[in-house]
Amino acid sequence: MKATATEMGVLEGPPDKMIFSCCLDLLRQDKYRMAGQLVHWSLMNGGPGIPVLHAVLYDFWVGIDVQNISDYISDLGGQAKDVGLQVAYRC
Repeated sequence: MKATATEMGVLEGPPDKMIFSCCLDLLRQDKYRMAGQLVHWSLMNGGPGIPVLHAVLYDFWVGIDVQNISDYISDLGGQAKDVGLQVAYRC
């Protein structure tokens, strides 16, 4: 699962607060689906998921009420922060 989080390129950001990257090449190569399948197979067989996702953004993505998402995104850097804010404000 470490390779899924770090080597496939589908996640970016600090090691304990990663978010999904925004890359059309990875999308065309089906890397996001492949990463999802690897996590699914791991979880279904009693293995770990990917414990590196940004906790507050995960809560936001799954519909848990988050008061001010931009405060939590501020600890991300560069493009990860920009993408996180864009996604948050589109919802």
